[in-house]
Order: sequence, then structure tokens, then C-alpha cells
Amino acid sequence: MKVLIFGGSFNPLTIAHISVAKSLYKNLSLDKLIFLPTTTNFIKNIKKYNQKDIIEENKRIFLLNELVNNVKKGFNFELSLLEINNPNFKTFDSLMYFKNKYSQNDVIYFAMGDEKLSSFYKWYKAKEILENFKIVIIKRVGIDFDLFYKNKLYKEYKNQCIFFDPNLELSNISSTKVRNNMIKIDGSLEVKDV
Repeated sequence: MKVLIFGGSFNPLTIAHISVAKSLYKNLSLDKLIFLPTTTNFIKNIKKYNQKDIIEENKRIFLLNELVNNVKKGFNFELSLLEINNPNFKTFDSLMYFKNKYSQNDVIYFAMGDEKLSSFYKWYKAKEILENFKIVIIKRVGIDFDLFYKNKLYKEYKNQCIFFDPNLELSNISSTKVRNNMIKIDGSLEVKDV
């Protein structure tokens, strides 16, 4: 079985997330894709977002749940609230949870945007992540990979890395741009017409 963990803030979920998820599912011949949203505290404290730029957790979960429940046949999508329910979990902890949940013969992938590459080696147990999981790096426009390719950890585990190039029309869509278009006159955010 091939399972991909698609983590992120999904602040909010966009058509780009959905398109990339479907493309990953088909191109990697996945058996399951699990959306793993992060906590509001992570978005605020680690990503350093202002409170006004954070969509409420229940709204982010609602959008992901709608996607999972309404996706067409041919896609086995699931929503996990593992990190929401375990706010102290780091990526490694979550991935190990899924590794232990599935069989030893199953392959667990972790998808991340290439903008995270510059800080990946600072992540908690980065080496162990590369030792145990396939990392799918979603390419976005304008990211320079040279430093990543030269990194000792990448050279040692390059067979664990898969570079995935999504539909370029969607690669310029970002949650930030969507949030900017959702700002009401009073400055609060409102999710409309999902």
C-alpha cells in the first residue's frame, strides 16, 4: 500500500491544493492520500502569521472535510486530525504514527512545498524523516534547488526524495492570495461559498 501524508495549514484550502493532491494521487499510484492540517497555534507561533490572517480551525477542517466527503470516485482521500488533537506533535511524530498504523511493507510518503527546503534540515529529526519516509517535494515557480542538492543530508538520502512538478497554471495560486481576497472591510476573514 502507498500512502501519502499531505500536511499543511490549508489556510484556506485552495484549488491548487486539490489539484496537486489529485495529481499526486494519480502520478504516484497512491492507495490513500491523507490531509493533515496543522494547529492554529502552529500557524501563529511557528509560521508567525498575524491572528487576523488565520482562518479559524473549524472552518479549515470544514473545508477539508467537504473535499474528502465529496471527491469523485477514483480518489481515496482522508482527513486526519492527528496534529489538531496532538498539538505538540512535530512532523516526525505524525509520520511515525502513520508508519506504525500501517504495515511494514507499506510505503509512507510525505508531501511538502519546495519553499520548506531551506529550513528542512533544521526540522526535528530531519535525518530520521529521510531514513524512514519518501519525501515528495512539490515544485513551485522560482525556487533555487542548488543549495539543497549540495547539502550533505540530501546527497546521502537523495533516493528518498521525489521532485513533483504540478500543473504550472496552478502553482502561482497561494493561500495568502486567497486570504487577501477574502478580507472584509472590517479586516476579518470570512470563508464564502465552499
